[in-house]
Amino acid sequence: MAAIPSSDPPLTVRYASADLDADGVPDDVDLCPDSYLGPTVVINGIDTGVPNLWADGSTVNEDGCSPADILQAQVDAILSR
Repeated sequence: MAAIPSSDPPLTVRYASADLDADGVPDDVDLCPDSYLGPTVVINGIDTGVPNLWADGSTVNEDGCSPADILQAQVDAILSR
């Protein structure tokens, strides 16, 4: 049986890297892969009432970290001393 030539372009498969915390930053470059994306900054279970947004209004920075992620990491570092 002869092959039937096709005029269709070759199939291109593209995939997106996983983003398990749904913050818009792919997990393979996300420094905070489990970002807290709640509306306000919560530190050690205490809601500060401070909006969990960067100055430009974004929920995460280019590294995939929210303000709450950064502050919680700093608190954890201080408490682990």
